[in-house]
Amino acid sequence: MPIDMKFLGVDHGTVRIGLAVSDEMGMIATPLAVVRIKSIADGIDHIISRVETHQVGMIVVGMPFRLDGSPGQAADAVRKFADQLAGRTEIPVDLWDERMTTVQAERSMIDADMTRKSRKKRIDAVAAQMMLQSYLDARRLSRKATTDER
Repeated sequence: MPIDMKFLGVDHGTVRIGLAVSDEMGMIATPLAVVRIKSIADGIDHIISRVETHQVGMIVVGMPFRLDGSPGQAADAVRKFADQLAGRTEIPVDLWDERMTTVQAERSMIDADMTRKSRKKRIDAVAAQMMLQSYLDARRLSRKATTDER
């Protein structure tokens, strides 16, 4: 797997999917879009389109865990979604803990004085950005630890 590549973060929902994309160095995540979907296949089509448009090398899907670390209520649906997505693309699909990202996204947008209407339109993309940024940070720390061990 290349060291420098773009990542696509996916905050899966049954009605909306939040998307975020990283820079080419895989260091900084940015909210990309909120996509309203009609079905799993529709959501996957949107994601594959964004993968091609943004030349993404890895897809990271947020996994809903409870605070105690156990899989949340929607975990089976997200796992099924990620498996179907992986079956439709050659791009690797990874699952990552998305605990508290929606709460953090809401707080950051309130702190930025965004209106409730604006927050509702962007929350899923900002949650995807926060989840993806967490993934990128952990990946960078892991790579650094591996390099330091040599």
